[in-house]
Amino acid sequence: MELFRVTADGLYGQGIYYLWSDLGGISITDGYAKIHSDKYLSGGIQFVLEGVVMKTFAGDEVRQVHGYPVSYCLLNRISFEQQRLIERV
Repeated sequence: MELFRVTADGLYGQGIYYLWSDLGGISITDGYAKIHSDKYLSGGIQFVLEGVVMKTFAGDEVRQVHGYPVSYCLLNRISFEQQRLIERV
């Protein structure tokens, strides 16, 4: 199941659209990650870290990037984008 796509502007999924500036942070608890946001009533997106894969344009599944699980690469990207927003202010 595709939850969302990561783009230069933010996260896009079926029925959701988060710009990087819409995100309030991330947390990890008991194998689950939550991307926090006040944009929607749900308060963000929660998912199991273990099952996260990235798909290439060719449709191949990638589970690790340079030895790191894709899920942690995603969380790192969110942290990076939030830091860039803070630095611009």
